[in-house]
Amino acid sequence: IWSTDGDGIQSRWSDFVNILWNKISFAGDDGIDVEGGDGVDVKGNTVKFSRNNGIEVTDAHGVDVSWNWVNGSGDDGVHIERGGDVLVAYNNVSDSGHDGISVADVYGYSGPAISVAKTEMSAPSSSLYNAKIIGNFVRDSGNHGIAAYEVPSILIAWNNVSNSGFFGGYDTLRSEGPSCSRGGDGIHVEVSDGARKGNSDVLVDIIGNWVANSGDDGIDVDFTHQGRKGRDDGYDTKVMVMDVEEGDGYEEEPYVKNRVDINILANGVYNSRDDGIVVSLHGAGKGDSMDSGRESAPSGWLKGGPDGSHGHGITEINVLIARNVVNNPVDVYTPEISLYKTELPYFGSRGDGIE
Repeated sequence: IWSTDGDGIQSRWSDFVNILWNKISFAGDDGIDVEGGDGVDVKGNTVKFSRNNGIEVTDAHGVDVSWNWVNGSGDDGVHIERGGDVLVAYNNVSDSGHDGISVADVYGYSGPAISVAKTEMSAPSSSLYNAKIIGNFVRDSGNHGIAAYEVPSILIAWNNVSNSGFFGGYDTLRSEGPSCSRGGDGIHVEVSDGARKGNSDVLVDIIGNWVANSGDDGIDVDFTHQGRKGRDDGYDTKVMVMDVEEGDGYEEEPYVKNRVDINILANGVYNSRDDGIVVSLHGAGKGDSMDSGRESAPSGWLKGGPDGSHGHGITEINVLIARNVVNNPVDVYTPEISLYKTELPYFGSRGDGIE
């Protein structure tokens, strides 16, 4: 399929979709575009130089995007948005204008998530992740190599990610298209506990990846704690409601409890322009500041609602960063040497190994 005005291949609201072993070049929009449906397999395709996304799947459940070769996309190489039960595995994605692989607003499991980290970093069985990004080879992305936005439970494991934030896709061919070379992270995760109106558990497992030459951070995880809402505020919740012992400040008021687990284990992170591994925790307050309205409490608990009061609900936050290899070499700047004097090289730090 060559040089289409719109998508190379398009599917709308069909179940049990199989798009297999096609060659698509110079699509005027997305190379492959699937919207809606249950049971979507996009496998073994070669997609080159799409003006927008190489492969895009939206509002679908039971998605498997695997073993594809995606090159030179104007926006994301692989873009998955909404829906649930997503697997992106063993793809070769290069020279994307924006993110190499992007997964956003993907939900869809029932019951508690079981972390791979709790099984001593063994391979996941039928774990209950909303999305799994496994074994992909991603290089030369204009922004982030692998990015996840608002996916409450995600596994990012055994990927090879390099040269993120340096190169672009479509702009390398023509003068139009999205802006590129903006600097980005090798692996970038933004997530909050607001999926069920502030009562959502969060699980982020980033395990066994090789990340090199990132334009910003090697691995960056950003969690935002939303205002908590209890059952007597009129919201349904599947989270545990516990009795409160007298004297703890809640005065016989039931509260909802959820937990946030962020596990960054056994990754190799090399030569990042800024920090090697970064984990940031924010509270969403009523004002413009991300940290306004948040009250910290001992032992990793965040308490209270959007006004900062103790109200309903506590969130247990656990961050584990272990067995990683991080190598951020010191920059060496050699100034120009004039006819009159010789200046010594200047040594400056790129950033922190782990922040």
